[in-house]
Amino acid sequence: MLNVAMAAFTLSIKTKLDIQKSAQLNKQIVAKEWIQIEGRNYLIACLYNIGVVLYRNKETKEASKVRSLCCKASWVNIKCHRGDQLGDEFVELVNDACTRSAFLLDILGQVDNHKIREKINDILKNWCAANDLFERLLAPIPIVKQWVKMECKRVKQVNETDGSLTLYCLLSSSTEISMRNIGIILKQELVEYEERSVVIQNFVTKCK
Repeated sequence: MLNVAMAAFTLSIKTKLDIQKSAQLNKQIVAKEWIQIEGRNYLIACLYNIGVVLYRNKETKEASKVRSLCCKASWVNIKCHRGDQLGDEFVELVNDACTRSAFLLDILGQVDNHKIREKINDILKNWCAANDLFERLLAPIPIVKQWVKMECKRVKQVNETDGSLTLYCLLSSSTEISMRNIGIILKQELVEYEERSVVIQNFVTKCK
């Protein structure tokens, strides 16, 4: 069934026919918790590879749809496995999902800025759920780094005097995220802004 679903999805992307219908089918399959980890890993790998090819071919809109499915499958994969049962393997799954999610945000920034805030909200909620299962996780560095990069770019393009939107502002109203997790994310966000500030200052100094 997985092979058929992926073949149909690949064909719809190539022909640009029934993409929405095929994507919806794959979303339903990805969400099925009865799928074994090997099957879901197969889906993730296939979606990742398709997304890479589309992105390299400058088909960013299609790449964003495939990447979105890939990220969804990655986080569902994590939800279906307890952190205390997988240990280091669980940490690796989460780190991979964070990297894929950061790339998705990058692509969305190129095709649809309106979806970024909603998408990063969903992504960080998934990370927080994973962190509640296994408290040895690293901060979601790739995701926060990409967010800070996009916010700095947005502020510069819109109005240089306009302040950037912090992740705390986005997440603090959520009842699903603990203050502990928000604190971890906010700390990493401050680190990323500080690092970008240092890079900019060094660049300005060299130009003088």
